[in-house]
Amino acid sequence: MLQELFQGNLSHVADVRNARIFTHGVEVTGRIDDDKLAIFRLRNNSANPGVVAIEVPLGDSAGFWNAGSSARNHRSLDPDWMGRQVASIVNSVPLGCLYDGGGHSLLSFALDETVREVTMKYGVSEEGKSFVVHLVLPEGSATHELALRSSDGTLNESVPHLASWLASKHADPMNAPGFASEPVYSTWYAYNQRISETKILADVNVAADLGIRTLFIDDGWQNFGNGRGYQGCGDWTADPQKFPDLKGLIETVHKKGMRVVLWVAPLLLGTESADFAELSDLAPAFKPSLNCHIYDPRIAAARKHIVSTCVRLIETFDLDGLKIDFLNESMIYASTPTDGDIPDVGQAMQQLLADLNSALELRGLSDLLIEFRHPYVSPAIAPFANVLRADDCPGDAYMNRGAIIDARMLAGSRIVHSDPIMWDPTADPAVSTRQLMNAFFGVPQISMPLSTLDRGHLDTIKAFLGLWKHCSATVLEAQLEPSLPIDGYTTVLAQRPGKQTVIGLYAPSVVKYNTQIGEECLILNVTAEDMVVIDVEGSAPTLVEVFDAAGVKHSTEKQNLTGLIKLKIPRCGWARLTQMTP
Repeated sequence: MLQELFQGNLSHVADVRNARIFTHGVEVTGRIDDDKLAIFRLRNNSANPGVVAIEVPLGDSAGFWNAGSSARNHRSLDPDWMGRQVASIVNSVPLGCLYDGGGHSLLSFALDETVREVTMKYGVSEEGKSFVVHLVLPEGSATHELALRSSDGTLNESVPHLASWLASKHADPMNAPGFASEPVYSTWYAYNQRISETKILADVNVAADLGIRTLFIDDGWQNFGNGRGYQGCGDWTADPQKFPDLKGLIETVHKKGMRVVLWVAPLLLGTESADFAELSDLAPAFKPSLNCHIYDPRIAAARKHIVSTCVRLIETFDLDGLKIDFLNESMIYASTPTDGDIPDVGQAMQQLLADLNSALELRGLSDLLIEFRHPYVSPAIAPFANVLRADDCPGDAYMNRGAIIDARMLAGSRIVHSDPIMWDPTADPAVSTRQLMNAFFGVPQISMPLSTLDRGHLDTIKAFLGLWKHCSATVLEAQLEPSLPIDGYTTVLAQRPGKQTVIGLYAPSVVKYNTQIGEECLILNVTAEDMVVIDVEGSAPTLVEVFDAAGVKHSTEKQNLTGLIKLKIPRCGWARLTQMTP
């Protein structure tokens, strides 16, 4: 029981559905029941952090989904002495869902403190045979709301609903330009920091032929951008050896009909930068793993400098957007003293990003692409970026798929991009299709040295992009219906009723197909088998077209689909089912 875990320091204050709520140092001031949510109003009147705790019977729990975990840990059931995360505006969000083996929610909750630091501890209580969550609220007199969603929904319904509730407490999400939904060529895994004007120009010519219209110039363009360290960051000028005329390069890319987004990590300040001596007082903390200092956003002068840097890059190089990285490194200052004007790191980061938005709007630059990545996924940050990118996972197709789906659950109207996609260029082209297919339910970022790939790989990319564009309205706009995270999201469905259904199959399973779902259904076979099983509900004359990994049509057959059907689809190929008039 929670009282035992906290040595009697918690008070039982409320019951809602199957959950019991406890507090310590926090007063419950009211309750609202609205749209499947039970919302508790809380006030922490103490000078110390307060605690809100929730306990539910363990029941048939299968896993616990939360925004701070990743696909690598399978969303398993941690014991209560292990599960822990710290959330803030630049790191996760205090939201979670305990679900059973059928994907039904046993406990879904969200706390509306999405800016300041909140510690969440969670897991299975051995003593209580229950699942417990406790949230440590920031100190000081403040009002919060805790929402619990009714337990009659699923994980796939509950998390987006709670994310939408959190988003409603903030400004509207930043509008996305149309090209944010188009495939990207990224330089990162293609070359890491070993990029150059020559390499980019060669690859851009190929990218344009493949139908890619956006270039992301990633880490390595900046002076001293070598060796994976960031000791030279801070000046944000182009490396004269790699890019003797970066502005000219961008003009050339623009003439090819492509947009350019530039990577920047404006919170980093290295000792080798020309600005270090003058600005080091604004970045007192040193991060050994990055080999650089981190600007303290709680200092007004640091925020002003960071905003100025971003605006200067956009205007100097006529950029179409920025990929802003390492914002979560600001948490190095969490719970440390400061002489700055904003004591809390989360609130300081919120002000920094608001200042950047204001500066861009003032200059008529509000139609840019601004990309953030995991772990800054909170709805509180949505007004400041229009693209959310999956977490780093080089070559890990499974992780890329999971990270995209996780991000989609929280993203609302924001566009979700895959992590840049890479593979072994000496492998069979089907290997590249597996990587690409696992990123199908987000915007694909392709990151290979295109100018040196063989024809087989290029043909595979082109076929994939043609298929993805054909499905993009469905996979990006429809609410996804994935199978359980504990199983690795092995099946993903997106549907526009009456128009198109897309089913991604990533492990052997029976695909349920209702003949009433619409005019066209595409089934992606990303399993290790050359066959899928379809359980057809109803009966309808259907045109079945089967394609291999390179987009080559293998067969066309008219069938009257009904019952269990074995459909031969090559590994990493796909089938298109089109309903016919009887």
